[in-house]
Amino acid sequence: IVGSTLLELINLLASLTVPLIVLSIGYQLKLDRKNPGLLRLAVITTFIRLALSLLLATAINYLLIDRLLQLDPLFQAAVYTAFLLPPPFPIPIYMPSTANDSHRQEIVTTISVHILISLAAFVAFVVLRQI
Repeated sequence: IVGSTLLELINLLASLTVPLIVLSIGYQLKLDRKNPGLLRLAVITTFIRLALSLLLATAINYLLIDRLLQLDPLFQAAVYTAFLLPPPFPIPIYMPSTANDSHRQEIVTTISVHILISLAAFVAFVVLRQI
């Protein structure tokens, strides 16, 4: 009985995680028509980070996973998946209270955009790996 209750509790908490993340990101995200450069900066930052991450993941897959360890291609998919992940959304919480609001907004916008682009990149990765 304890095991099934604990499993049910974990299932309930897991189903609440996604809405809580969406609420926390949506609450802090403010798209301002007066500052269109903020969204542009967030998109550019996200693409640069993803490009560097995927370049590093490709190098790790080629040198370590494929050549040195000769592991199953499933491990390569795991490395790409890990490097496609966005930065953690609670990062603005750790900013000092003296931080500039515009810097905080840049970080929140970049993380939010990164989450959306990462989801699209992961879907593209899954579709391309199936072919």
